[in-house]
Amino acid sequence: MMRGSIAIPLGLAGPPAACSGRPGRIDVFVAGHSGELLHTWSNGGDWSPFESLGAPTVRIAETQQPLPLSGPLAACSCGIDRIGVFIRGPLGDLQLKWWDGKHWSEFASLGWPQVLDEIYPAVTVAVPLAGPPAACSWGPGRMDVFARGPDGDLLHKRWDGRVWGPFECLGMPTARDPEPRCIPFTGAVTACTWGANRVDVFARALDENLYHAWWDGSWDHD
Repeated sequence: MMRGSIAIPLGLAGPPAACSGRPGRIDVFVAGHSGELLHTWSNGGDWSPFESLGAPTVRIAETQQPLPLSGPLAACSCGIDRIGVFIRGPLGDLQLKWWDGKHWSEFASLGWPQVLDEIYPAVTVAVPLAGPPAACSWGPGRMDVFARGPDGDLLHKRWDGRVWGPFECLGMPTARDPEPRCIPFTGAVTACTWGANRVDVFARALDENLYHAWWDGSWDHD
């Protein structure tokens, strides 16, 4: 914040996210108190000053209006100087800001999960995400993003280097005693990868236990 010619620090408004787009480089992202996305980086030496990458917008009365960031964010790199920053948008959609090695894109919506309409089950309706995203990349041109759905299920969306796939539901844990029942996830999700075609996802459920799902060519494991 500027008051006259003096910069007054306001601090940060949320937890940071970090990734590395090339050897010796670290990029850190965080929401500022005015709701914009802040970015700082290091090439192995001193840290840069924070720069503002703007805020997401929504269309109000035929104009695009900025709205503050809300909740944690996620960042991952999927190749040299290729970085995606993901947020839960103001309307509950998944939004992406992209670095192509030269320029930052505007925030772009990757849409909402779809569920069957309760009144007309032959059609689907968009519903908001219930939690912040987590993201990782197991190779150039690949990104996997996860978030909690409105029913407490785990949702997944992936980039294959060309297009974004639809949201897919990975379900939720099942308790088998005294009778089978689903246990919704709560809070945030986290994800990581340790090799090609391998993704591990972790989340806490309503029973306060930590659950783990992984992709090794399939999400289905006994």
